[in-house]
Amino acid sequence: MSSTDGGPLPASWQEVSLGEVAELINGDRGKNYPSKKNRVASGIPFINAGHLGGGIVQLSTMDYITPAHFERLRGGRVQADDVLLCIRGSIGRAALVHEDVAPAAIASSLVILRPGPDLDPRFLLAYLTGPVGSSMILSYDNGAAQPNIGARDVARFVIPLPPLPTQRKIATILFAFDKHVEYNNRRIKLLEETARRIYREWFVEFRYPGHEDVPMVASALGPVPKNWSIDSVGDHVEVVRLPQEEEKMGRLIQALRDARYALGVFVVAAVSTYLSSREPGVIATVE
Repeated sequence: MSSTDGGPLPASWQEVSLGEVAELINGDRGKNYPSKKNRVASGIPFINAGHLGGGIVQLSTMDYITPAHFERLRGGRVQADDVLLCIRGSIGRAALVHEDVAPAAIASSLVILRPGPDLDPRFLLAYLTGPVGSSMILSYDNGAAQPNIGARDVARFVIPLPPLPTQRKIATILFAFDKHVEYNNRRIKLLEETARRIYREWFVEFRYPGHEDVPMVASALGPVPKNWSIDSVGDHVEVVRLPQEEEKMGRLIQALRDARYALGVFVVAAVSTYLSSREPGVIATVE
């Protein structure tokens, strides 16, 4: 195994700078830069950092410019399989460009990373948004009031580079996990919305099971079901502040963050070991 700042690497992996394996493209910051008055209701997507979320470009709140304005831009033209990276403000936020987004243009807060033939775009995105890549990106912050990174610094990012088939296998596994996480997040959101609706139905509208048989009576807060009372929280609970427990909770949160970082490193190492033991050309998937 070879070694890098992120730990040991398999012998077949390289350690390269991002500028060696990808083209970096800034947006047009000259006189043709689209201002707010140049935005239109539909046309060519004009992507800023706020449109990057969940590893993709979110079209639901997209800004647009006209095709004619797009043609005047001297830089920052996006194509499918580009990786967009935020270098001002929310530094490190990144997304992969899918075919339904391109062609598009980027705001000055972003830089386009266009992988060369030896770099898989999904692997690049996974690394940049993982714990090791995210930590590396933050280390390049120049400390200004608004966090920012220069494009030259981005070109110096050091990344591990497995053989291309291994990159694709790693990306397949990680993106399968991402889909499971996204699915579970959607389920949680639906459950939370259901709980809010039930709460409002029962305790605001008073349409709880059996409410038809309970008359409403006047109260200080308006009509409430009979036999309900209007009390303060302090009538029924005691609020106790435990500074020592709060400190323990802070330590627990930090420990969980450290564990997440360690897990990210472990997953990459485990995936690499696992793949090296499989037959060539076999791609693992998550059911």
